[in-house]
Amino acid sequence: MTKIMALIRTSVLLAAAGTAAFTQGQIQNPDLEEVRIRSAIYAPPPALTISVESSLVEVAATVRDRKGQPAGGFKADDFELFDNGVRQQITAFSESSTAQTPAAVRPRYLALFFDDSHTGSVGIERTRKAAQKLIDTALQPAYRLGIFTDSGSVTLDFTNDKTALLAALARLRPHPYGVRPTIVCPALTPLDAYVIAKHLDLRIKERAVAQAIACNCPPPSDTSKNAPVDPAYQDCVNAQINSVQVISESFWDMIRPQSVETIESMGMIVRHLARAPGDRVLILVSSGVLSGGLDQMIDSLVETAIRSHVVINTLHAEGLSPDRNAALATQVYTQFHAAAASGTGGQLVRNTNDFIGGLHTLAALPAVSYLLGFSPQSEPDNTLHTLKLRLNHRSGFQVDARPGYYSEAAHKTETVQQRIDREAAADGTLVDFPAFIRLSQGDGKIRIDVQVDVHDFRFLELAGRSMQQLTFVSVLRDSSGNYVSGKQAVMDLALTPAKLAEFRAGGIRTAVTFDAPKGSYQVREIVREAGQNRMAASTIPIDVR
Repeated sequence: MTKIMALIRTSVLLAAAGTAAFTQGQIQNPDLEEVRIRSAIYAPPPALTISVESSLVEVAATVRDRKGQPAGGFKADDFELFDNGVRQQITAFSESSTAQTPAAVRPRYLALFFDDSHTGSVGIERTRKAAQKLIDTALQPAYRLGIFTDSGSVTLDFTNDKTALLAALARLRPHPYGVRPTIVCPALTPLDAYVIAKHLDLRIKERAVAQAIACNCPPPSDTSKNAPVDPAYQDCVNAQINSVQVISESFWDMIRPQSVETIESMGMIVRHLARAPGDRVLILVSSGVLSGGLDQMIDSLVETAIRSHVVINTLHAEGLSPDRNAALATQVYTQFHAAAASGTGGQLVRNTNDFIGGLHTLAALPAVSYLLGFSPQSEPDNTLHTLKLRLNHRSGFQVDARPGYYSEAAHKTETVQQRIDREAAADGTLVDFPAFIRLSQGDGKIRIDVQVDVHDFRFLELAGRSMQQLTFVSVLRDSSGNYVSGKQAVMDLALTPAKLAEFRAGGIRTAVTFDAPKGSYQVREIVREAGQNRMAASTIPIDVR
């Protein structure tokens, strides 16, 4: 990794009419930020060693003994693999051991990904201290650490500079994306809404219904024991049962994009890690990501990590709770943690307050791991398949492996990210909407200014706000068109009428700065708007003198 691989300074300015400008931190609202910006290093998708048209499904696995230590020496015949309960023939098999090269000299790239959107100040502080201890005591010469956040507020590319790493950790702050239900009663938390929407715990729904009845149903005039049932009161009670379900499902629909954003951000870090020349570990530090219904997206993340030889380890930032009812919350909030870790042969650390020990454990690759592959016997059916991997006639061992995969037909629709990647690798010009790009250079830097005309953009109206999402990708290439560096930023808009009018009149401007030594370069800029899935793209040459 060269120094230029990192995007050193990024500023995103939202320009209204005239000369007024707003930074991300200045646009605040106690209920919902009008503008939220998430950014990450952009890297082209990794070259896959197996064609995506291949039917091979890869399963990363770790075998642990009774003491929880990784165990090795197994052969393909020692394993049994089942797809939806049907035994499969293992057609690809390999064992990897960290003993092949001394740990002190083998390159190891660790991406510490702090989910600052879902983690509060207590969780951030506890895990920050654990990360500081890791850097102080376990940063070996061959290690390179990168610090990344879901919000994009802190990004430090891979380095072994302790001073820079500690300074980046010191900047960590919670960045909640506040979406609240539009009613006061019943007062639902995101967990309440999710559990009710997914029918996971009847008791939580019953409590919410009781609150709704107390708020919205005037008690009958006659409350004596033998009084006849008041039809109006009973109708109101029945209405609350349905209302709570509808409200919960609507609330979950509002907060689900936050989970999608986190998974997408992790995907960008996995792709960046894929270019690292050594062992690759991504450590997710999070209080929890609600992930029901996102199976296809999670499977895509796991698939990319497996093929990029990236292990995902996860740390639940909430620790132990004295609340006996916390078990459900921990289980629900760590479903994504478990799927990402087990799917890539990694580990999940939860139900502990030893964050220092947990982070040290997750920073180390398992001594032995396995990668198995099989070709499904059934045709792709666009459904989630359950996988079960176990040892044949062996006791006393635990197998951690990918729990499932999404069986997609070969003619699957191109995803938004795949289309962005395709345009990022191209050279042509797209003008689905006006986007004006200006380049400037000086002092070994290239600055990219983009102005987007949004006067004809389609916005989704929700709870009095105008919702849109813009994605900006800036790619720096050398004179031959080879990738040098890149940045991807996502701008989520939830605008009041006044702010929408300002943006329609003055447009939206972004500014991105790259460090670049003297030489000739190409800048590829892509802008995508979600309302109508339109894009603008162009490539511009520039010389740094």
